[in-house]
Amino acid sequence: MLVNGGAEIDRAIRVTPVPARMGPVVDLAPVDGPGAVWLALCEDGRIVRWSLETGRWSAPARTGVTVPEGVEPWDGHEQRRRLHASVDGRFAAVVLDYGLHGEVFDLRTGARRLVLHGDDDDTETVPFSLAFAEHRGRTVLVHRTLSYRLDVSDPASGQLLTARETGPGSEHDLDYYHGALHVGPDGRFLVDDGWIWHPVGSVTAWSLHDWLDGNPYESEGGPSWVVLADCDHYWDRPIAWLDGRRVAIGGLGDRRERIVPGVTVLDVTGRSVTPYGSEQAARVVEFAGPAGQLFADRGLLYSAGGPGLQVWDPSDGSLLGTVPGFHPTHHHRAAGELVRLEGGALLRWSAGGGASRR
Repeated sequence: MLVNGGAEIDRAIRVTPVPARMGPVVDLAPVDGPGAVWLALCEDGRIVRWSLETGRWSAPARTGVTVPEGVEPWDGHEQRRRLHASVDGRFAAVVLDYGLHGEVFDLRTGARRLVLHGDDDDTETVPFSLAFAEHRGRTVLVHRTLSYRLDVSDPASGQLLTARETGPGSEHDLDYYHGALHVGPDGRFLVDDGWIWHPVGSVTAWSLHDWLDGNPYESEGGPSWVVLADCDHYWDRPIAWLDGRRVAIGGLGDRRERIVPGVTVLDVTGRSVTPYGSEQAARVVEFAGPAGQLFADRGLLYSAGGPGLQVWDPSDGSLLGTVPGFHPTHHHRAAGELVRLEGGALLRWSAGGGASRR
């Protein structure tokens, strides 16, 4: 046990081997519900549902998405397969981050429901924009259909839910390259980590409910749309939702070469005016220290860079403890676990082992 800043942090790491017959695993995505259930993307394309508590697994679908050979990475970003899952685990998507293609499957039947193409205009600069969300009792899929356009589809039927006119000549033309998407824990708001020319990284947010219930142009600058952060030549940032309103964004500074470890916490429902007279989301707190990927669980913020997993109080930026040498890559919110896939096994740490501050 480690005591730091008045909080007791459990450093115990559980090791769960990947079943031999599953073979190498490329990526993971969490599934809600009791126990620690994950979807796993195997190297051979199988999409596996895997219960860590029982050890049982099944492979209801297989993707044909592969990484093309001979593609030069942009700025060190190699194309890679990425697995996404709906909250209930019924639907899965496999996409090429920093690439063009993706597929969506209904895991109840194993059927492929959608074939995705994210446009070929500078898509090597950003992860494939895709996220599952829940809206009025059904699962919806947010995905990029053009570099400057996002849409929402029903993954069960393939129906487009955001039909509208956009693009050059339209009053709703948006000169913005959509990047990684982050849905709030209550599904109300969506954060988009993209960029605008010349290039400037720009993190934005808007209400998914308003987009689907009223204004089909909400993602192009509707009333709920707001800028969270801008930074020259810097995007694809660490981002974590603390709750349905507050989001933590990693990196302090206004230019890529001047970025230092730290986070800014913003309220997407509030507004403030910058020194340049533009409007942005309301800043809640800013503090130095957190580096690497960010996660949030039970009122605490976790950073996975530096000496290991670090636990922070997001209300005042105090460091509560460290799990040395552990750098998780995935978060299972329902199970309260942070995990890392390494050497044919899952390394698992329980966020419940740290004292919760609210």
